[in-house]
Amino acid sequence: VPDRAYEVFDSKLIRFEPDEWVDRSTDLSPIRTDRANLVLPIHIRLRLDEAFRAYVFGLWLSVLGISRAILEYCILDNLHKFGIEATWVNREGKRRDKKLVQLIDESAEHVPQYRESMMRLKNFGNDYIHPKKSRTSKEMLMQRQTDAKTAIILLYEVVEGIYLAEKSA
Repeated sequence: VPDRAYEVFDSKLIRFEPDEWVDRSTDLSPIRTDRANLVLPIHIRLRLDEAFRAYVFGLWLSVLGISRAILEYCILDNLHKFGIEATWVNREGKRRDKKLVQLIDESAEHVPQYRESMMRLKNFGNDYIHPKKSRTSKEMLMQRQTDAKTAIILLYEVVEGIYLAEKSA
């Protein structure tokens, strides 16, 4: 087994940077709320754990993609308290899922202070996971670490804000 571990280490699949891991881990703190008995749903907590691990180990594109996914899960999980439907009816009378931008727009009517942060998280995910074939897209890759750190900061803000938001009347 130790030989296999060295094979993985030598393969460059893992960048062994323990000092950097420790430094990046200090950027993270638990998502806290001031509401008694508020426990984030397991599907949110597991995704946040993945995002935090990816951040610590320098998996920048993973952080950016999963941050968008966490945003979408948080919004979908809280639509009920804002009185928002997750679907719409098209002209043929068929129900269709709303796009994330529609969900952000409707949610932001209830938590306007998070609109820009939600849009940035959505755009990070879209821009890095579905890049356009352009010079700008290629240049963006050089700022993926900075954008990943920004995404983690925005995640704290948005997740806490959405889950602490009061139910709409």
